[in-house]
Amino acid sequence: MMSRGRAVAIALGAVAGAGLRWVVTTAAGSGGTDASLLVVNVLGTAVLALFASEHPWRIPTRARALLTAGFCGAVTTWSSLAVRTASELNRGRLAAPLGWLLVNLAAGIAVAAMVRSAMQRRVGADSHRGTP
Repeated sequence: MMSRGRAVAIALGAVAGAGLRWVVTTAAGSGGTDASLLVVNVLGTAVLALFASEHPWRIPTRARALLTAGFCGAVTTWSSLAVRTASELNRGRLAAPLGWLLVNLAAGIAVAAMVRSAMQRRVGADSHRGTP
């Protein structure tokens, strides 16, 4: 069972993530929907990869839950991307929605790989120096 403290941490992270997503998508306007989805998805993926990786700092369980399940879960919007893609496909449009879907997936995978690689190098460098 999840503790009350962890649930509150996730809720607080979700409020921050949803708020940031709203700011980004509002700033992009109606013509920037695809770009704003890409920005929030890549940002959330980078944060998730950072805090889900092994790292030299100790992060309390509640803080990790706030950042990963809460913030990243709310800032990313894969469901919106899926609905937008399906809607465009239903209208007979194929290239653009599939292109944006692939760009989101490729960018997310690339940023996750880069962050994880950087963190592994950092952990390896710290272990050679004797840093806990």
